[in-house]
Amino acid sequence: MKMLKADEVAELLGCSVRTVWRYRDTGELPKPLKVGQLVRWPMEVIEQWSQERIKASDQGSVLAGEAMAECGYFLEATDNPAHSRQIETLRDYFKQIWETRA
Repeated sequence: MKMLKADEVAELLGCSVRTVWRYRDTGELPKPLKVGQLVRWPMEVIEQWSQERIKASDQGSVLAGEAMAECGYFLEATDNPAHSRQIETLRDYFKQIWETRA
């Protein structure tokens, strides 16, 4: 079992070392193993965690697309100018998310 240091986890995830520590502190990242003063993550655990986040992100893309379609429907269905602006803002937001994930 290969054990990873924080900088190796950061490289694997494509983020900064500071982000790795922040994820650890907030509980987003699986808890590392501690041996004395050493802090290490099993590579298999990090890979599994990463794959789960990718799957969740893909599911979020589908949900964002559905929400965008709903916003388009309501934009066409409402006569209230205030609602139209709010819905259009949401539609633009979801469109941006959808395009960056595609």
